[in-house]
Formats: sequence, structure tokens, C-alpha cells
Amino acid sequence: PNAFVDPDTYAAQAKALAKYLQETKTPTGGQPVMMPGEFESRNRRARKESGVELEGPVWQNMRKVLAELKVAEPKPIA
Repeated sequence: PNAFVDPDTYAAQAKALAKYLQETKTPTGGQPVMMPGEFESRNRRARKESGVELEGPVWQNMRKVLAELKVAEPKPIA
């Protein structure tokens, strides 16, 4: 981008485009427009707050491995 426009102008234009896209109205019931990485960022934040739910068999296998390695089970997020 530096060959065509200075970095500050490029950043301002990119920010304006992102804002325009995010403010674009979607059809009723449609998903909002998200920028690359936004979905992952939201999920990561939510999982850090409330944890990751594991299926019963997965958790049971993890408990076996933890016991074999003599590692304490993590405390659940309440």
C-alpha cells in the first residue's frame, strides 16, 4: 500500500470501509457483517469467560490421562 498511498491515509480508508461494512443493514434474521478474525475473537473471549464444554466421553478420557500422569483435574468455571 505504501507505493500508492501513505500509511495513515490507508489506515483511515481501511477503518472507514470496515465501519461501512459493519453498519450495512442485513436482511431480517441475517447475520451481521464481520471482519476477518472477529468471529474467532468473540468466541475466544466467550470461552475464556465460561469455559469449553466437553462431551462426557471426552472428559472421561481426559480424567484417565490426568490420573495416569498424576495431574490434578482443573476446577470447573462456575
